[in-house]
Amino acid sequence: MNNILQLGQILRNPQAFLQQAMQSGNPILKNAIELYQRGDVDGINKIAENLCKEKGVSMDEVMKKIKSTLGIN
Repeated sequence: MNNILQLGQILRNPQAFLQQAMQSGNPILKNAIELYQRGDVDGINKIAENLCKEKGVSMDEVMKKIKSTLGIN
């Protein structure tokens, strides 16, 4: 998962990430940000579930990998 390094950059400067993401033209990311701004946690979870299903991984696997990368147990 190459995007783990990007996660570290996001965590360091989330505001800059959000500004860049809104300009990127990525419709999934734009939708996720809009859901976040509205406080729609269920919608964000649905996007995450769909992305995991598309990639053939479980959400638990992804969360374990993120936590491992960030040193969170």
